[in-house]
Amino acid sequence: MLALASVASAIAPTYEVLIATHIILGFGLAGVLSGGLAASEVWAKEGESKRVLALALIGQPVAWIVGQPVVGLVAEQGWRWAWIAVPLVA
Repeated sequence: MLALASVASAIAPTYEVLIATHIILGFGLAGVLSGGLAASEVWAKEGESKRVLALALIGQPVAWIVGQPVVGLVAEQGWRWAWIAVPLVA
């Protein structure tokens, strides 16, 4: 869902289509984030759940700090490339 919505964002012919793809991206990201956090708790070894959850929560802020400047650099080549760069790097 995330990959397809990212590609759809990159080729969106109108602003309305771009907004629609962002709604789909939001649902996909919510599923990945909530599923990943729940899984980290379940998959952790006995007594390790807090540490594993903390490590799982690091991903999103790191993506903001590292990913946003990278997307900015890629977007200089064209705004559509920014929507493809993130899934390719991931």
